[in-house]
Amino acid sequence: MPARLAPLQAPYDPAVADALRRLMGRDDVEPLTLFRTIAHHEPLLDRFRQTGTTVLSHGRLPADERETLIQRTTARCGAAYEWGVH
Repeated sequence: MPARLAPLQAPYDPAVADALRRLMGRDDVEPLTLFRTIAHHEPLLDRFRQTGTTVLSHGRLPADERETLIQRTTARCGAAYEWGVH
């Protein structure tokens, strides 16, 4: 089934490009499809980045347990895209 909303393609608006760069943590890689799809709505993209930063930086799970939880959840849900990212 094709995506209902295609991910944004470069070149991005400057604000979107900055948000995507911050999400990826570097400039030399293509932003993930998930991020480029959320980028259709800049306020949502910013909130998504804030939430991710909070979970990664201030979450209560150690990084290895967090990653295991993500992998188990994506495997059980059949979320191939997210599994591939992690």
